[in-house]
Amino acid sequence: MTDLYKRTFLLTAADCNSQFELPLATLGQNIVETATDHANILGVDYRRLKEDGNAWVLLRMTIALQRMPRVNESYEIKTWVAGFNSRFSQRDFTISVGDEVIGQVTTTWTVINSVTRQAASLDGLGNLESVVRPEKADVGRSQRLKPADFERPDIQSVGYRVATTDIDTNRHLTAMRYTQLMVDRWPLDHYDHYRVGRFEIAYSAEARYDDYLMVARVDLTDDTAGVRISRGTETLAQASFQWCKR
Repeated sequence: MTDLYKRTFLLTAADCNSQFELPLATLGQNIVETATDHANILGVDYRRLKEDGNAWVLLRMTIALQRMPRVNESYEIKTWVAGFNSRFSQRDFTISVGDEVIGQVTTTWTVINSVTRQAASLDGLGNLESVVRPEKADVGRSQRLKPADFERPDIQSVGYRVATTDIDTNRHLTAMRYTQLMVDRWPLDHYDHYRVGRFEIAYSAEARYDDYLMVARVDLTDDTAGVRISRGTETLAQASFQWCKR
């Protein structure tokens, strides 16, 4: 059993965005895949949780970036369990190109019952507690959004109907699809001039097939913004973006 796990990826041209970099949603997906691989090794994977009628759910992800991996670069994602109790598991990551650490990530996970969709206990997953490492990813201070942030007159909203290809095995909108919908709230030329320096997303409810969502964007300062995805009056996910000039 290993308390530290790493996986290497190659960014090909086919997987790049228009700035010849790794897309934010793809980075998020690779982070989740690396966590999943490590969970398999630790014996706390999908099959183990299914025995209890449960499933892992990602609650929060915070990514702090010096830069994104670029086309034809190999990059390494390293992960470890940074915290564990009966309700939550914290898993942290570093992203490196060669000897250069270009990003750090922290994530919070919980377990829900697959039928009731209610929170379940992590007490039966003792393998995680035994591999907790003391080091933490350095992602800076949390930038939690307030409801009042989305009551400003300059808010910009678009609608979106959840489609078949948006749905995962849990029959809800995939975690990274939320990120894609949020990234698309800015035009292409914005990304020619700015890159994401910090991204923090929190999930609070599930979107399902054929739900009609509203994706609202609000610019808070010259270099920070918030995006909220809602269904009616219910907030499903919200994220803060911090921009860096290229």
